[in-house]
Amino acid sequence: MLLPIMMDSSRPAGELSAAAASGAGDVAAAAAGGSSPAVQTTRLRAFESTVQKWCDRATSLFPAWVLGAAAVGMLRPAALSWFNSGLITAALATTMVCMGMTLTLEDFAAVARKAPAGHGGRCRSVHSHGGTASNLVTLIANGDVALSVSMTTVSTLLAAVITGPLTKFLVGALVDISAVTLMKATAQVVFLPVAMGLLLNTRAKGITRRLAPYTPLLCVALVAMICGSVVAANSSILLGSGAALVGAVLTLHAGG
Repeated sequence: MLLPIMMDSSRPAGELSAAAASGAGDVAAAAAGGSSPAVQTTRLRAFESTVQKWCDRATSLFPAWVLGAAAVGMLRPAALSWFNSGLITAALATTMVCMGMTLTLEDFAAVARKAPAGHGGRCRSVHSHGGTASNLVTLIANGDVALSVSMTTVSTLLAAVITGPLTKFLVGALVDISAVTLMKATAQVVFLPVAMGLLLNTRAKGITRRLAPYTPLLCVALVAMICGSVVAANSSILLGSGAALVGAVLTLHAGG
């Protein structure tokens, strides 16, 4: 490597010296069995790209993870019974922090300015609105996460007013809903976590950008654990009236 450099007399002395030093460094690195920083960086990026692809594939299997966790909760309740209500709240909040890490204030300003119709991302949000899992589905589908979070917030707050009269009308029994308790819960699992994530995305964008490829898979795992633990806590009831319950759920969702 050094001989051609030394024989090329047409090159300036300073360039020859720098090239020779570079060549000597490559030879020394090769002799030591190592690699140059550039090669190490390339290898690291290739490794990160591979990991991100696997994370994307695993994230796209969201329904399978939820169904698997539900099956474990049904057949082996003890395996998920430790995931109690406190952990469920923490898991919901963590998921919403991850949502907030993908958002900016401008995203919410755009939601306020524009109507939801006529935009593919917003359509995906409209078709899956109403809760933490649907926010995650919107994120996975590259939909309008800000709109989905806004719809979740509004629908949750409206539930405090509408749920009681609606159940009275449909089933003849009034369900007492505490507006204060519902708003407190909404603040714990929606408002504050999203605000925290949004703040992180504003103040530490480099960190959120590095974490962005991996947070959807974390959210998928957390939501699957939540679903599995809820099934585990009610496994005896589900096993006793599973067919009727599944039929009711299918009827509800088939009707929109």
